[in-house]
Amino acid sequence: MADNLHWVGTWTAAPAPAEAGAISNQTLRMNPRVSIGGDRVRVRISNAYGVRPLRVGAAWLGLRDKGPAVVPDSHKRLTFGGAESATIAAGAFVVSDPLALELPPLADIAVSIYLPGDLPLSFGITGRYARQTNYISPPGNFASSAVMPVGSITGEWFFLSGVDVLTAPETGAVVALGDSLTDANISTMDTYFRWPDQLARRLHDRRGGRPMGVMNQGLGGNRILHDIRGDSGLRRFDRDVIAQPGVTTSSSCWAPMICATAGPSPRKK
Repeated sequence: MADNLHWVGTWTAAPAPAEAGAISNQTLRMNPRVSIGGDRVRVRISNAYGVRPLRVGAAWLGLRDKGPAVVPDSHKRLTFGGAESATIAAGAFVVSDPLALELPPLADIAVSIYLPGDLPLSFGITGRYARQTNYISPPGNFASSAVMPVGSITGEWFFLSGVDVLTAPETGAVVALGDSLTDANISTMDTYFRWPDQLARRLHDRRGGRPMGVMNQGLGGNRILHDIRGDSGLRRFDRDVIAQPGVTTSSSCWAPMICATAGPSPRKK
């Protein structure tokens, strides 16, 4: 890895306690849309609200085709410290090893995570609604399948908390922090019309200027000072903004339309 390259977040989902869902020996296939591209990618999986360790049996990443399908030539196994599986302690997260993948900007990807254990809601499932159709398999490990069989669909992000790319030193990132104004709980499903999505498109399409990733850390129903639907904005600011890879600027928006922008960040990764 060249010394002057650094990791920048291209997509995020703020960890929060899931309000629905139970998983037992099943595979999740989730379909984020990234903001910036790169040729080295890594994935973050969070067990922030789990009451016991989370076992990840397998994980794969590729470019999304349609529905639960992945472009076959792009589909690759993720590893964790060289291992094909990982155990994430309660309250912790894991970062995958870097993966060589030609990832275009604004690309739709498929992240597949096989969870071999029994995870009732009482486990403390980490998730958040997605306004995006994601897929849950029948029982079994289908993480490597180009077309995953579908047992059910979900509008949640489960455990997946970030995707990063290795990129040039001048590349920065914006973190959007807020409640449903940012999370876009009334945005049309599967259209990527949240304002951070619109911002990512505008930053990509502009002529000149510094390349910027966009990370959406909004939580519908969240509050600035009170722990509602996850930790308060104040309590999660370090984790969800300052600690994000490559962040240089933050923008917050809360009901009733309390919005602010700050940058550069006091800490960079």
